[in-house]
Amino acid sequence: MRITELREIIKKRIALDPNDSTVEAYWKEEAAILSENVEETIKFFSDECSTEEFSCLCEVFDDVIEKTQSRELIALWEEKLESVNDEKDKQLIKVDIEFAKERLK
Repeated sequence: MRITELREIIKKRIALDPNDSTVEAYWKEEAAILSENVEETIKFFSDECSTEEFSCLCEVFDDVIEKTQSRELIALWEEKLESVNDEKDKQLIKVDIEFAKERLK
C-alpha cells in the first residue's frame, strides 16, 4: 500500500476548506489507494492508522466498499470506531460506516 502517498493526500485534504471544489479529487485518490489491496488496507487500519487519519478517511468508506465489497473492512472500521474519543467525530464516522454498508451487494 502506498502509505506515504496516502498520508500526503490526507494532509492536503485536511488543509482544505470543506467547500473547496478540489475535495472530490482528493477523495478519489484516497479511495483508489485504499481499494488497491484489501489485505494491505486492513493492515493499515489495524496497525498504522491514527484517529485523525481514520476520521478523514471515513469520507471515502462508501467508495472503498463499492470497489472492494469487503465485509472485513467494515467490521474493522466498526471495531476501530470504539477507540475514537471525540463524540462528534465518532458520530460522523458511524454515519459513514453505515453509508458504506449500503454499498455491499
